[in-house]
Amino acid sequence: MGVAERILEKLRIKVPTPNGAIHVGCTVGVAIYPAEASDSEALITLADRLMYIGKKSGRNRLVTAGALEPGPTSDDLRRTA
Repeated sequence: MGVAERILEKLRIKVPTPNGAIHVGCTVGVAIYPAEASDSEALITLADRLMYIGKKSGRNRLVTAGALEPGPTSDDLRRTA
């Protein structure tokens, strides 16, 4: 997860404003092709859902399908979309 972790780190910044610093961050959902999704639509759907799981868990984090036990498959997610 080197690339996703670097993105997360680079976006954790403080932006100075006249009213004080604003903290910027992001939550990243990572899905891996073809292990976790069989096509681009399923891949993006899974990554999007993982991102929202991260946001609900406290934001500014990296969430992978492997971190979910038991995790949904891309086919499971497609049926619920």
